[in-house]
Parts: sequence; C-alpha cells; structure tokens
Amino acid sequence: MVMTRRSLATLTLLCAGAAHATPQAELILLEDLPGAHNGMALRAVSADGETVTGQAFFYGAPSPSGPQLMRFNVQTEEFTLLPATGGDLRSASANAQTAFGVTFTEDPWDPGRFGLFGWFFRDGDTDKTLVPNQFPNTFSEVWRASADGSTIVGMINFQRIFNPCCDEFSDAYFWDLDTMQAPQTLPDLASGSGRTAATTVSADGQLFAGFAQFFDETAAAVIWDRSGGLARVEVPGSDSERFIHMSANGRFIAGFALMDSGGGFGDFREDAFMFDVQTQTLTMLGQTPAPFKSASPTWVADDGSTVIGILDQFGFYDNPSGDAFIWTETGGLERLIDHVEANYQGVNFDAYRALSTAYAAGDGKTIVGNALTQDGCCMVPYVLRLGVDAPSCPADLTGDGVVDADDFFLFLQLFAAGDSRADFNNDGVIDADDFFAYLAAFAAGC
Repeated sequence: MVMTRRSLATLTLLCAGAAHATPQAELILLEDLPGAHNGMALRAVSADGETVTGQAFFYGAPSPSGPQLMRFNVQTEEFTLLPATGGDLRSASANAQTAFGVTFTEDPWDPGRFGLFGWFFRDGDTDKTLVPNQFPNTFSEVWRASADGSTIVGMINFQRIFNPCCDEFSDAYFWDLDTMQAPQTLPDLASGSGRTAATTVSADGQLFAGFAQFFDETAAAVIWDRSGGLARVEVPGSDSERFIHMSANGRFIAGFALMDSGGGFGDFREDAFMFDVQTQTLTMLGQTPAPFKSASPTWVADDGSTVIGILDQFGFYDNPSGDAFIWTETGGLERLIDHVEANYQGVNFDAYRALSTAYAAGDGKTIVGNALTQDGCCMVPYVLRLGVDAPSCPADLTGDGVVDADDFFLFLQLFAAGDSRADFNNDGVIDADDFFAYLAAFAAGC
C-alpha cells in the first residue's frame, strides 16, 4: 500500500464536527518526506500553487559543484533536481519554468577576474546563463522574472569605487530572454542618484518597479515602463522608500519606507506600504511591531487585499532574527503564525520559533518559506496551504475510501511513534484524548 502525505489526513484535520466550523490549514514540512535533500531552502511557488522551487545543498554528502536547483510537486510529493548547480537561487517565475539568482564566479568575458553575476535557468537548458556585463569592472544581479519567465529585471553595471570609499553605482535593467538581445537599462530618476535597481516586474513584462539610491544613502521608490516613462512615489514622513514586489497584474506595488531613523547606528524603523497604480493611492500597512526593525513585503495579491513579507530586527532578509508577517484588509499587519492560529484549524507551530516567507501562489492561499526551530538550530522548508478542503472521512487514514483495519493499525503505529499525525484533536499533545477521538471517528466510519 502506497501512502502519501495527502493520505495521512490527520496532519491537517480536527474531528469531523469542528472541522467544518473553521477553515482548515495544512503545513507540509519537506524534510519529513521521502526523497528530501540536505540543506533545502524554498524560494518560490508557481501561480497555481502546485510547484515549489528551491535549492538543495547536500551538506556532508557527495554533491555536485555547489547547491543544486530543486523542484517539488505538491500533488505528487516528488522532488526533482535540475541540471544547474552553484550560486544562490533568488526565486522563480510564476510558471516555475525560469529560475534566477546570483553567483560569485569567474567573469566569462574577462578570464581570471571574479565577481558577482546574475543568472537565469530555463527548462531545457543544461546550465545557467549569466547576465552579460556591458563595461569593464561591472557586475549584475537579477531580482525578479515576469510570470511567463520571458523577462528578468535587476541591476547591472554594478561597481564599487574605493576612493572615496564605498560609493555604489548601478543601472536598473530589463532583459527579454526570448530575443536574447542585450539588456536594456532603465532611465535614472535624477542627478545625484548613483544606484538604481529594478526589483519587480508585472506578469506581462511591461511595467517595472524598484528604487533609486542617492549618495546620501536615502532612496526613492520608482516605477518604470517600457516606453521610458518613470515616476517617483513618496511616502509622507519618510525620506527613503523602496519598492520590492508588484502584483502580477501590475496594479499594486508593495515596498517599505524609513519612517524613523532613530538616534544611532542600527536604530531605525522601516514600515511596509502598498501603492495602487490605477488610483494613485498609497496605503501604509501599519507600524512595524517591536522588536522588529523592518517590514519588507515579498508578495502582494492582484486585488491588493493581502500582502506577505518578512519582519526583521536588522533589515536583512530571510534570517533567524526575523519572522513572517501577513497584512489583510480586515486584520491589518500581524505575524503569519498568529494569523493562521487565529483563523484556521489543523496546524500547530509549537515546534517553530519563527517563519520566513519567500513567496505565495496567485490566490495567496499557498505560502512557501523556511521555519526556524525552537532551539534555533535549523531552518525547515515548508509549504503552508490555507483554506484546504476537509475530507468527508477523517478516519480514512490510508485514503482508500473505506475505514477498516488498515486505518486502525496505521493510527496505532503513528500513536506509538509519537508522530505528529496522531495528534488527532490537534491540541499539540499526543495522548489518550487523541486515541479516543480517533476511536469515535473510526466507529462513525465514512
């Protein structure tokens, strides 16, 4: 008998009566599944929520040269390793066919010289393709791909001048991968802006957003289009704003603004905001809650009703000092863990101190990222599904459509092993209450 995670329905369900009263959630921990890889990190999910992309690092085992790209199919629970290796995977397109990131490698156009280069990888390729540098001493990064994977955006011509120290220069660019013509730079906002970056792109590859950074370290949130038009969006009370992510339809753009620079190094607060391109309306998503310093969006819904992102104490992304947030029109900005526990049944986060969020599917109901264990030792890749359907027969653990001895003995095995799937009443403890709850469901049958 072949059993999959979907067959073991007790991971996500309470007993029958309560299961219909509150929406259900499902937490899939990839490290628990057959075929899981060492050092996995999830970066993106397809628009339909069925394909997850990430990296496998193979710690302590024979491995390819560097981390390897990985896909996970949510329905079949199968892992697939892709040919491209090495470098840091940033994310993937909404169709999960184009992955992109950055890598430190030898400059193919200037042998013997090493630097940071953006890259992309598509199905059918045998390895990554680097974004070409256009001038001597230049590098590149990739920030986002359009939904169909035909266009990538980022910053190029990145160079660091050490005298005077630490000035940075770059140009925002977009690159059409179907034509493979040279990347096209986007116009600068104004003189005094030494660094521009395109961080996000609409699904059709026609609209771009990002930021321009000035020599005084302030930044401006900028919108570009293919015709060369550009606009700045300012947040009242802030002198530094950055756009991070755009909804697939190009209507809503989310970012963060420096609202309180504080009194010293590391003393600041960056609040998340959302801009409606159609109505030219700015919405602040709420003050970043203490002890966190920054709220950086990683995804925004097409209707602007939901934003997810990262809360952080230091202003960096996806590290153990942060946590995941979700903003909704009805609930405001809150920790993702708090939101799920208050609004859904079926998921217990007791084993995890915090979450990171990398991306969400098109309807916002499938969220991927990495969960930090309570002891702080490990980041566990997860897929969180909200609003999943409750099965009509929770006692059918094997998923074969009948309740019989196979289901009963499977529950006994899970119960004896202390497996979280035996927590049938979802109270975080495996005890006699779970045993009797399952007996009642077993007796009721299908």
